[in-house]
Amino acid sequence: MRGIVVDARGLNAFDALDTKALPGMHFMAGRAVLFCFGWDSKWGTDEYRRYPHLSSSCLQVLLSSGAKLIGVDTPNVDDASNLKRPAHTELLGRGVLILENLASLAELVGHEFVLFAVPLSVKDAASMPVRAFAEVFE
Repeated sequence: MRGIVVDARGLNAFDALDTKALPGMHFMAGRAVLFCFGWDSKWGTDEYRRYPHLSSSCLQVLLSSGAKLIGVDTPNVDDASNLKRPAHTELLGRGVLILENLASLAELVGHEFVLFAVPLSVKDAASMPVRAFAEVFE
C-alpha cells in the first residue's frame, strides 16, 4: 500500500501528537500513515517504554481522512496510561490496521513509497510480528 511518513520527531515521552503535524486529508486517504517519532533510537533502553502517542484529535482526523493503516516507531499507538486504548479500539473497529515498533522511518521522510507488512500465518491471534519494509520511488 502507498504510504507517507509524518515527521513527528522532537516530542518527549508522554506527549500527544497534535493535528498540526498532519498533512492534508487528501494525502492520507487510502494510505499507510506512518509516524516517525525517532523513538527507534531508544530501542533496548528503559526510555523506549515511555513514549509519545497520537492525540484523540489526531486520531479523529486520521479516521476522517480514510487512512488504511497507522504505524509508529514506538511500542504503542495509544497512551499507555489510558487503559481504554482508544486508538486501538477506534482504528481496529473501523478496519484500520496498526503497526507498532517500526524502525528506520526517518529514512522514508519526504519520499514516496509502497509499504509491505508481511505477517506470519497465525490463527486466532490478537497481534503478531510482521516483516515490514518499503519500496521507495526515486
